[in-house]
Amino acid sequence: MTPLWLILDVETTGLDPDTAGVWQLGAVFRQGGREVESIEMLVRPEERHWTPEHRALARRISGLTAAEELRLPAELTLPEALCGLVALLLWHEGPIIATSYNLPFERGFLDREPAALSRLAREAGLDWRWGPCLMAAAVKALAPGRERLSLRSACAALDIPWSADHRALADARLAALLGERLGAFAEPADLALPLEEP
Repeated sequence: MTPLWLILDVETTGLDPDTAGVWQLGAVFRQGGREVESIEMLVRPEERHWTPEHRALARRISGLTAAEELRLPAELTLPEALCGLVALLLWHEGPIIATSYNLPFERGFLDREPAALSRLAREAGLDWRWGPCLMAAAVKALAPGRERLSLRSACAALDIPWSADHRALADARLAALLGERLGAFAEPADLALPLEEP
C-alpha cells in the first residue's frame, strides 16, 4: 500500500522544549505525489510557556496576531491537538511516515511524554514511523559539507517561492514542496524497517 507522508511543522514560544511550548501545529498529508489533506491548529501552551516574553517572541518570529493571542487561552492543549491529528489519520490503513524540515526540533516538542505523538499513533493502531529529516536531505543535495541549511535558503536554491508567512501550515507546505523536489517521498524499498529510530 502507498504510504501516507505527514509533513509537520510547529511554531513555538522558544527553541528548548523544556522551557518553551507549541502555539501552532501545521500538517500536510501527501500520498501518491500529491497533497490530500492539510490542517493547522492553534495550540494553547502551558501557562509557564506563555509568559509575556514568550508571547513577544511568538509575535516577532511568527506574526502572532492580537486576535490569535486572545483565542489561545481557549484553544486546544498540545495533547488534545495531537489526539485530533491522530484521529484524522485513522482512515489510512497503510504505513504513515512522519517528517518535517527540522525533524529533531519538531520531534523535541511533539514526541515528549505524556502526549508523545508516535506513542499516540501506535496506540491508535496506526502503522507509524518517523521518516528522514528533510533538512538533512536538503543539505546533502544542496550544501554538502554544511551542517544546517535554513528552509528559506533551501527553497531559494530550488526556486520554490518563499511564503512571507512564517506559520506552521505555510512552512509545512514549503517543506513538502522541497521534499518533493528532492525526491524524499519516494516509497521506501522496505517499509517493514523503521526509517528512523522511534
